[in-house]
Amino acid sequence: MSTASPLDELIAAAKELAGEVGSLVPRLVARSRDQIGLAGHLLERLGCLGDTQPVPVPAHVVSPAKRAPAKRAPAKKAPANVVSPAERAPARKAPARKAPAKKAPAGVMSGSALPIAGYDTLAASQIIARLDGLTPTELAAVKSHELTNRGRRTVLGRIGQLEG
Repeated sequence: MSTASPLDELIAAAKELAGEVGSLVPRLVARSRDQIGLAGHLLERLGCLGDTQPVPVPAHVVSPAKRAPAKRAPAKKAPANVVSPAERAPARKAPARKAPAKKAPAGVMSGSALPIAGYDTLAASQIIARLDGLTPTELAAVKSHELTNRGRRTVLGRIGQLEG
């Protein structure tokens, strides 16, 4: 009883796998060609639906025996009483309305009275950088102002970290 070495078994398995792949590749190529041919045929058929030009399918992709002759239906005209979208009058938009300003609760500082100068003109990243030196009372005032006005999650999250 002879025993094949692991290297011989590995080489045999690789050869077997190569043989299987070699037989699969032509079938996959043929299937891909068929799918491309079908897609080209569908594009040719759909070309008559609009003003688009049909996409030509290269001859080497689909054999002439499999390609069906392109048949185009005559273009249909719209009835005379139908108005095209280009002829319609543009829709009027209602004027934009500003949301009413929210009033700060009693005892809350306004934007100019907050402990951070120019608070309402600052970006969230600029505000976060200035929160570390504030007292708990000042943090509460900034939090209340932020909740009442812009409600930025980054600012509120950092205040929550500093409070907790």
